[in-house]
Amino acid sequence: MNQNIAYIDLETKSLHSERISPGLRRLFLGGRGINAVLLFQHTRAGMDPLAAEAPLIVGAGLLSGLPCPSASRCSITAKSPETDLLADSNIGGFFAAELRKTGFDHLLIQGASRDPVYLLITAGALQIKDASHLWGKDSIETTELLKDTHGKSSQVLCIGQAGENRVRFACVRHGRKSAAGRGGLGCLMGAKRLKAIVVKGRQKPLVAHESELLAYNRALNHRIRQSKTAQVLHKYGTPFLFDLHNFKGIVRTLNGRLSQFPQGKSLRASQLKSRYVPTGACFGCVIACRHQYEVRGPDGGNTRAEGPEYGTLAAFGPICGIEDADALFRLNDTVNRYGLDSVTTGNIIAWAIELFQEGILTDKDTGGLKLEWGNVETIAKLVEQIVFREAFGNVLAEGPKRASNVFGPAS
Repeated sequence: MNQNIAYIDLETKSLHSERISPGLRRLFLGGRGINAVLLFQHTRAGMDPLAAEAPLIVGAGLLSGLPCPSASRCSITAKSPETDLLADSNIGGFFAAELRKTGFDHLLIQGASRDPVYLLITAGALQIKDASHLWGKDSIETTELLKDTHGKSSQVLCIGQAGENRVRFACVRHGRKSAAGRGGLGCLMGAKRLKAIVVKGRQKPLVAHESELLAYNRALNHRIRQSKTAQVLHKYGTPFLFDLHNFKGIVRTLNGRLSQFPQGKSLRASQLKSRYVPTGACFGCVIACRHQYEVRGPDGGNTRAEGPEYGTLAAFGPICGIEDADALFRLNDTVNRYGLDSVTTGNIIAWAIELFQEGILTDKDTGGLKLEWGNVETIAKLVEQIVFREAFGNVLAEGPKRASNVFGPAS
């Protein structure tokens, strides 16, 4: 089970790997644990989180890729470009399982490339490839192009335009929905000019007692299927939490001014479910809560999107005052394509709206935009401005910590 850590320097193009020691494995297991050790070892005090030497660490969970319930988890860790503290985000999907099939469990990436690049990791091999043809493309386009090149079974982590433009809360994307959000991990990838990481392996990690593990996995999955929570998640996904929180009066509304959003009837889980098309699952998961829907794409035609998760629904729905489910579906697809953390994006826009309503910001500050609760057109405009660092969006793109210094103490 003790696989390898890959050490990658994008500036010098040096590549090497080391075996994970039994002691490290025993103390910290894998995933977030070993990532944290590597971050501690390779981060100096006072380091700028966007410095070339700042590490970006990707790690598969100890059980990822094995016949265990929901064994899909992948942790991405760094010093946060948004908060200057710890950024650690955990995603599902299929990346971690495929990474382990290459013989690597962790990637420690340092240095900054002069030109856009992506990493290609195959069975026991590491390559740095040119990504100039991918720069400027959104996360869905990037993933599709890389899968066309390296095969449909390859798995991709990538950034969209938000990461390229170093938005402080840009996320790392996997597939149509999974996002390593919060903390600005996509911003760090953009600073390193690292557009994507592609993995394609051959060999599954070895298991000491495979038949016993398979039997135990079957028993656990049977118990999961019988649970009410799993059944609700399969049917509705995490948006069922909106119904629960709204009923109890604990849903943050209009940036926390209120605790209930009674006008959000179209955001109820049963209403969203009517829009869903076939459901998918992450690696090894019998719950299958990845709901898909049709939405108008950037080219004007219909395209398939995934989600929204409760975090996105809450951030743009009650927190920003949007009650239109169609608008929310479009915003979900937009932030996913651009690679923006949806929770931070919705919250920082809601904060700006409240500051505008309170007179702390004026249309002189916002470049003429009148910020109003539930104004879908203005909120969508702000998303675009944040991604491309235009006008008022350039200030918001720095995140709340830095924006508050611009807006002043009253903010």
